Amino acid sequence: MFLVPYFCMKFIANRPAMLIANSLILADLHLGIECGLGMECRVKKIIQSTIKEIKHLLKETGAKELVILGDVKHRITEMGSASETSELEWKIEQEVPLLLKEIRNTENTEVRIRIIKGNHDGGLKMETEDEIFLEEKGKRYCLIHGHKSPSPEAMKVDFLIMGHVHPAVSFKDRMGRRTVKKIWIKGMPMKKIKEIYSRMNPDIQFIVMPAFNEFITGSSVNEAGLTGPLLKKQMFKISQAQLFLLNGVEIDYKTLVRK
Repeated sequence: MFLVPYFCMKFIANRPAMLIANSLILADLHLGIECGLGMECRVKKIIQSTIKEIKHLLKETGAKELVILGDVKHRITEMGSASETSELEWKIEQEVPLLLKEIRNTENTEVRIRIIKGNHDGGLKMETEDEIFLEEKGKRYCLIHGHKSPSPEAMKVDFLIMGHVHPAVSFKDRMGRRTVKKIWIKGMPMKKIKEIYSRMNPDIQFIVMPAFNEFITGSSVNEAGLTGPLLKKQMFKISQAQLFLLNGVEIDYKTLVRK
């Protein structure tokens, strides 16, 4: 493992995770999504593998805190009762607090876990927050899920970090074979959003995190685009943003657009 520094943030190479001070940041675990992908017989082993990977990241980075930017679980509770979904998926949802408790005790060190409530986290039997503020070496960060507009206070920081949209890019080779890769996005504010948030930091930067769940590649920005209030309100334009693969390689958006 090695860390790619960006200001006071550190991106963990080849993993959809970042480090700010002593906080390990992840987004979109979507525990239980495997139940809808025909992997019911392996779902528990897959989730245990996810928990093991998170514990490994905590150990390797020395982080004292884990922050999850929403969608810890996959099933949207409001969309159906336990009788309307698979029994296994419902059971996994009930076990989420116990699964996260396994993470909390890492190498005899108790790690603090903070969760931002995502649009899939209704009914989650754990304490959640809407926004989390961090500060490191004079830089201020606000962490959100990304399914609703940030507060005016959130727009005053140096970096607004979010998940929710599962960003990715797609490539096609000369034979027409398609490959999709997760990406990071860094966008700058547009004039229109500065008019909505009159007291925002005019130099704020938006960081969109890829999904941590290995079975979610994401939405290709050069095919389907991105959704959510950040783009609907034109906080930043994807065509003017910087795109990075998990290995740190920067991708030119203009070369991705289909003609």
